[in-house]
Amino acid sequence: MARARILFACPRMSMRRDWCEILSQDPEFELVGEAEGSIEALLKAGNSGATVVVIDLPSSGRDPGLTDHILDEYPHIKVIAVSEDGRRAMKYETGIVKASLGDTSLICLKDMFRSVWLDS
Repeated sequence: MARARILFACPRMSMRRDWCEILSQDPEFELVGEAEGSIEALLKAGNSGATVVVIDLPSSGRDPGLTDHILDEYPHIKVIAVSEDGRRAMKYETGIVKASLGDTSLICLKDMFRSVWLDS
């Protein structure tokens, strides 16, 4: 089975380092890079071969604008938008407007990414 190739483009997320460390220790996941801004995230999403891109979820509750750009350009990619504190996450993919993800605690982190990666 192919590994989920994850690009982190969520500079505001306080738990990003913890998430990267946990996921990098699992052979099912491959961290393919990090991006600090929207333009860099869009460029790296295609160049890195990412299959999952993690971006910031705005505190306003609105959908992140970057999501539409990534999905339009790379319809095979799934996007996870995570709140700054890491407690709320939404999944976006082509053909599905959005879906709220359950528990985003570090204990459930791998299961969350597995479900995003395997849910087709």
